[in-house]
Amino acid sequence: MKIIILFSLLVSIYSSTTIANENEIRDMWNTMTPGEQKKIRKRYERFKRMSPERRERIKRRHKWFQALPPKERARLKAEFKELRNLPKQERRKKRRKLMKQLRERYQTTQRSQ
Repeated sequence: MKIIILFSLLVSIYSSTTIANENEIRDMWNTMTPGEQKKIRKRYERFKRMSPERRERIKRRHKWFQALPPKERARLKAEFKELRNLPKQERRKKRRKLMKQLRERYQTTQRSQ
């Protein structure tokens, strides 16, 4: 049961989908490879160690991200995925620039609500 709760939490935080019930979560969990399950557990453990303020900030950002149109989410995911292939220095520079743009958009959106 604990694994269902943690997976549900992670799905709600890290995914753009909403899981309707526990059976759907259990089905998703059972279709994952042991490696994927291990990755989820590690994310959950890292999330648990965060301060409550940081957890709330992450939840707000992911909620904001989920509210974006699907094309915009896909574009952002692709941009971050591209960063993985760059040399370390260039990756840092582009990531900072991208994060700055996202923060500005996020803050503008939060102010208007």
